[in-house]
Amino acid sequence: MTGSLLGEAPLSSRVTVATKKSSERLDANQSIAAGYDALSRSAWEEATALFERTLGEREDPRALEGLGLAAWWLDRTSVVFDARERAYRLYREEGNARAAARVAVWLAWDYQAFRGEPAVARGWLGLARQLLKDDTCSPEYAWLSVREAVLVLFMDGDGQHSGAFLGLPQRRAGGVVANAQSDGERQGQPHQHHDDAEQVTL
Repeated sequence: MTGSLLGEAPLSSRVTVATKKSSERLDANQSIAAGYDALSRSAWEEATALFERTLGEREDPRALEGLGLAAWWLDRTSVVFDARERAYRLYREEGNARAAARVAVWLAWDYQAFRGEPAVARGWLGLARQLLKDDTCSPEYAWLSVREAVLVLFMDGDGQHSGAFLGLPQRRAGGVVANAQSDGERQGQPHQHHDDAEQVTL
């Protein structure tokens, strides 16, 4: 009674609310897991529906990241940019530097490949590198190194004249290409299967 008079919900109500929130988190996690399973099967529309189900209830960067990948395959460019930029912002708010860097690398690729904006792409790569400056043994750092190299090669096909893309002296741009392979082999690449297919498509 005292708790109610002071404006605090009765214990039974607080337990009910806590149980409901726990159930919602479980449902969201299940939908997200199912969405990534659909991505692994190339079921893009199914994945989209599952991620959107979660996002209809609450903003979740994992769902946004997955939605962005599904949208890429469905050629829904505006969704790709919106979902990935929102995911990046939420990962930063959570303090998840690795995940934020991973999405920043995706966005660098998107801005160059879809919009032909190398300055913006370079900015996203710079953000990713800053986030991972003390985490160079992570898979995300290898992912960054490989993507930097691919983007250099993407500009002219041989990496000999593309240092300007990364804002690096030419000798350092060549080093990006040379070092990326060893980084990738050491750590592996996140989302490797889908990324390889993206690269071939582009």
